[in-house]
Amino acid sequence: AYLGLSAPARGQGAKTPFTSYEAEAGALSGGATVRRLAAPATTNWSSPELEASGRAFVELASTGASVALPNGTAEPVTALDIRYSIPDAAQGGGITATLSLYVDGTFRQALPVSSKQIWLYSTSATDWDGMSQNPADGHPHVFFEEMHALVTGPPIALGSTIALVKDAAATAAS
Repeated sequence: AYLGLSAPARGQGAKTPFTSYEAEAGALSGGATVRRLAAPATTNWSSPELEASGRAFVELASTGASVALPNGTAEPVTALDIRYSIPDAAQGGGITATLSLYVDGTFRQALPVSSKQIWLYSTSATDWDGMSQNPADGHPHVFFEEMHALVTGPPIALGSTIALVKDAAATAAS
């Protein structure tokens, strides 16, 4: 799974009761890597890095890969909003899978993820409005989806470690 938690507003917009973290600022383990935009964009949608907040994300491509962040909010956490991407099906149309949530090293729950509404394709590098789900059309874009999950069990305490893990139950390639 590609993980990119929302970027802070940096002093712009409304004040909200949310705390945002960038996954690439977390502790990586098990082969997790940060992918960053390495070269200038060739189109408005040429890569997942270009569409990622901060132009970077964490890739969990192997079993056991994880990213962990502390609950540094002022309150216990009862819900998570996660921006992610998983690969498309080879023929297009998306796949479904899970990503595991661990709290302080203990499995808490499987989070459902899907690529059924993302991975759109255009027949032209200049056609931003291409909304085909046929990979043969080329020029993929819209790589990320967002999900909201209520945390099962007790709220995640202040200072606890929240980890997103591609464990053995995860079926997506990354």
